[in-house]
Amino acid sequence: WGDFAHFTIYTAQVNSFMPSGLALTLAVLGTIFESLFGVALVLGLFTRAAAIGSACLLAIFAFSMTISLGIKAPLDYSVFGDCAAAMLLTQWHRFRWSIDDLVARKHEQTPTQPSPCVVT
Repeated sequence: WGDFAHFTIYTAQVNSFMPSGLALTLAVLGTIFESLFGVALVLGLFTRAAAIGSACLLAIFAFSMTISLGIKAPLDYSVFGDCAAAMLLTQWHRFRWSIDDLVARKHEQTPTQPSPCVVT
């Protein structure tokens, strides 16, 4: 696309069933959520929530592309496969080498303080 203006035009094409005045809003929101989910997944921060958000965003994108551009477009860009991968990630229980894992290990290693006994 090259710049945000062309991306906004593409967003309007993908969301042809929506009012054209929403193209800029959808482009901005899509960019914000893609960036947030991508950074969270790379860092391993709130991994399950980021994977769920990514799967939902990719599903919306895939269905929008299918409605507006036909089934070939999302298949060419592997949007359905990416959505499935994000859904698979939501089923993982432990994310090694992630901030989530560091926090979980820290909580596991922290000794619990015994509760004070109250003698009456």
